[in-house]
Amino acid sequence: MRGFCYFTPEEHATRLNNVRSKMEEYNFDACLITSPENIYYLIGLDHQGYFGPHILIVPRQDGMIIVARAHEVTTCERQAGNAIFKGYSDTQEAGKFVSEILKKMNLGNANIGIQKASLCFPPTISDSLKDNLPEVKWGDANGLVESFRMIKSSREIQYIKKSANISDKMMQKAIDTAGEGVSEKEIAACIHEVMIREGGEPPGFGPFVRSAERLPYEHEIWSDRILQKGDQVILEMAASFKRYHSPMGRLIYVDKAPDGTVEVEKICIEAQNETIESMKPGISFAAVYDTWQDVIDRNGLSHYRRHHCGYSVGIAFHPSWTGGIGVVSLHDKSDLIIKSGMVFHQLSWLLGCGKGDYFVSDTVYVNENGGERLTNTSRNLSIV
Repeated sequence: MRGFCYFTPEEHATRLNNVRSKMEEYNFDACLITSPENIYYLIGLDHQGYFGPHILIVPRQDGMIIVARAHEVTTCERQAGNAIFKGYSDTQEAGKFVSEILKKMNLGNANIGIQKASLCFPPTISDSLKDNLPEVKWGDANGLVESFRMIKSSREIQYIKKSANISDKMMQKAIDTAGEGVSEKEIAACIHEVMIREGGEPPGFGPFVRSAERLPYEHEIWSDRILQKGDQVILEMAASFKRYHSPMGRLIYVDKAPDGTVEVEKICIEAQNETIESMKPGISFAAVYDTWQDVIDRNGLSHYRRHHCGYSVGIAFHPSWTGGIGVVSLHDKSDLIIKSGMVFHQLSWLLGCGKGDYFVSDTVYVNENGGERLTNTSRNLSIV
């Protein structure tokens, strides 16, 4: 039986109508959507089968078709209430398979937008489509669906708030578990237990538990390392609830913190508070970053800069919680504008600044009045 798992047919219809209005603007007769996040947004397909290429055919008027491995038929037909399933076998080449479908849809010489910016869309398929459809005029559909995904509906915000609640519980358990003689992997195990028991799902990536000399190894997860007195421990994680992510991060210390830590703690929290306060509809992403940097500068750290102070979050699948290729970040060159309904992972980092080290980050929802922290674990210095 066909049905929608997490959203109403009306909400899915609104999403599709919005995308089709943009297709009309671009003069696309159809679009090929290829990233798990965008496919999920349009048809609700939530599974771990995206390792095999999926292509969602979105014609300007007729019904959508989801193309995936034939093996996924039962999942696709159960979850996707507004798309017909067409499956290719493991002995068939996906690009040629899709090409034949497009020809049968009388789109063999149409204007078709294609989303190439996807971790799940190999260049071989794009090449095959062009070889098998030489009369098609291909257009760029990158960002077409994402532009709508950045503004969350009330139901999406409900899911993100639930995710944030789980993230807080995961973080608090990690802090309570950490201490001298405890391994990074033991902390990670406790995080996963809370995540699952509280209704979370496997997140896009993480959790990240790194201590001492492992602190700078950006996207490494956890190791067998045993925590020792004086260690710094970075804890960064996101729960996923119905694929909506709420990332957060904290830096804690084992047994004692170095001199200067209290000062940088105050700077980080002050910078985060003012940054979130600045996140009002109508302000530019660049101005938000400048607000963060201004706090750092006036505290005597004008030499210290970061590549961003946050990025958009929401729907995500492995291998990240950023929602697809790259990040839509709050940096000083961005001309994007904050709008009500956006959600960000806002970060306030001071690592290697010369005064000490501290880090806090939270999921922030922008409403009509400005930014609101959705993750609320204490940001004050934790010594475990």
